[in-house]
Amino acid sequence: MEDARELRDRTPGGMKEIMTGIIGDAEDLVKEHVALAKAELKDALVKAKTASISFGAAGAFAAVGLVFLLVTLALVLTAYTSLPLWGAFAIVTVLCLTVAGVTFAIAKAKLREIEEKPLSRTTEALKEDVTWLSRTLTHAP
Repeated sequence: MEDARELRDRTPGGMKEIMTGIIGDAEDLVKEHVALAKAELKDALVKAKTASISFGAAGAFAAVGLVFLLVTLALVLTAYTSLPLWGAFAIVTVLCLTVAGVTFAIAKAKLREIEEKPLSRTTEALKEDVTWLSRTLTHAP
């Protein structure tokens, strides 16, 4: 990193030029951080959308499965075995809920891919820039 004195010696106009340059650099950094924050939030939203769709699919499958599979499979089990009707319904219900649970677990795993702190990179970069700016201003003549 260049020393502020070296910068002043090379810059015609002295301190005013240096301060104008620092302010311009700070503006550029803010713009870059806004762009980084937008990119991070967009990534988090895409992951959240994917997880939401998976949760929706799990719910839809569970609802349809509980309606159709319970009735159809329970009646088939009752017709081809000596199980009572309630026993056939119990077996089919357990199967449907197992499939729904697996689908839910997959959706939950996708949801965990979203960072707990979606702006962590932006926050870290801002901290570094504040440190750099404070060092620059402290060492300026």
